[in-house]
Amino acid sequence: MNTTGLIYAALAAALLPFAPHIWRRMTSRTSTLDAEDHYTANREITSTSAAYSIAASWIWGPAIFVSAQLAFSGGVQALFWFLVPNILTFFTLIPIASRVRESYSGYTLPGFLSERSGGSRNVRNLFIIQTLAFQLCAVVENNIAIKMLLSASEAMDAAKINWVILFIDSACVGFVVLCGFRGAVRSEVSQMLVTIVCCVGLAVMLLVFKPAQVQFVNGLSGTSGASWNPFQWAAMGMGGGVAMALGLIGGPMGDMMFFQRLCSVRKGDPVKRALKLGAVLFAVVPICMAVPGWLAASVADLHSLAPDTIAVTSVLAILPWKSLGLFLLALIVFNGLITTLDASFSSISAVAGADIHSEQGAKPTRSSIRKSWLMAAVFAAVGVGVMASEISLLPVFLTDAAIASSMIVPMCHAVFSKRPSPMGLTLSLAVGIVISLAMGISGAVTGNAALSSFGAPAAFLGGSIILGLTLIKRRATLVM
Repeated sequence: MNTTGLIYAALAAALLPFAPHIWRRMTSRTSTLDAEDHYTANREITSTSAAYSIAASWIWGPAIFVSAQLAFSGGVQALFWFLVPNILTFFTLIPIASRVRESYSGYTLPGFLSERSGGSRNVRNLFIIQTLAFQLCAVVENNIAIKMLLSASEAMDAAKINWVILFIDSACVGFVVLCGFRGAVRSEVSQMLVTIVCCVGLAVMLLVFKPAQVQFVNGLSGTSGASWNPFQWAAMGMGGGVAMALGLIGGPMGDMMFFQRLCSVRKGDPVKRALKLGAVLFAVVPICMAVPGWLAASVADLHSLAPDTIAVTSVLAILPWKSLGLFLLALIVFNGLITTLDASFSSISAVAGADIHSEQGAKPTRSSIRKSWLMAAVFAAVGVGVMASEISLLPVFLTDAAIASSMIVPMCHAVFSKRPSPMGLTLSLAVGIVISLAMGISGAVTGNAALSSFGAPAAFLGGSIILGLTLIKRRATLVM
């Protein structure tokens, strides 16, 4: 089996949807350097296309490995704390997304919160920091995921892996520069379709052609032999499930990838339809990718395998057609990686162009758009550098969850309050940033996963308390 050739073939297949859009752009006489077109596709995206694009951008590369890892180690109950919040996040966003789409004609989350807080620069600047930190974590996580795939497949050495990841990041940045947001959405639709077909096909192949000694039902409890006792499920939630749930549910509320797509849905096309369909499309992937984990957990000889790469090693150990299995798995991972990366770089570019290189409330100029591309390139370079530092996936994921959790309360207050408090938003955002980054980075440096996992509830509670106290003080002042 030529593993290296299979990996390169899967990468080429994952990048193939870029080709027609690049060709169209290179042969077109029209310019995409208009903010409406480059950042929102002139707000002409249909809800169906938005659903596929949202689902594709939400399937981060790590989710493919995390699903199999949780199913392998903790069984159904571990996957529950990952899958259900991931699906709920689409539905909890519906009321927020509908209001934002009806009332906001700008481009970014920082711009929206600034507008809702009466033009507060502090709110805008703090949310720029949170948004960019969140996107940087997304880039790092996906780079780590592709490194995990290449390392587990033993296709190439560490130096070559870093160069491959740098090439992928550069290709995604270049695609965003050339084709803008419209090209990203169109490519993500086709990539999501391919991902679903590959996931279902791989899961069916594993279940149908597995060896006789591999019993799917026996692996549903994972290697830990987790029971179906509801109290144990609750205990697992307190041990990290709640942190994951908060981060996943809060993620889209402060995620420019979601926000950019929802703001681009054309008027009259219901945003809630895009989110409901996106939830269904997304759910297919983690459920199918849990199958390798459950199958591996049913065989005692496979319990010694590393959980974080069980998706790869399980497919190679169980499936008779190892080459086909590795190709499908690599294509799924590359698709998840690339769709999230181009969505992330598009979001970074939008924030840089509309919020950093433009005056507050002003439409980004051609010069601002060009300058924003440099920010995307810088984040790509930093993401590769952090990945190359040998940092593990879990602390980055938990830091990302903490940042996302810190955005829940400020976003809800900005959307649903008739008169949002600029001071309350400023303090809540500031406290959330400090707690999430401090606990996340400390956990990553010390290797203490528990410290990182408490970052999400701590950031959520800290921001909530500060905002609540500020609102109480404002009401008391008004009464006096």
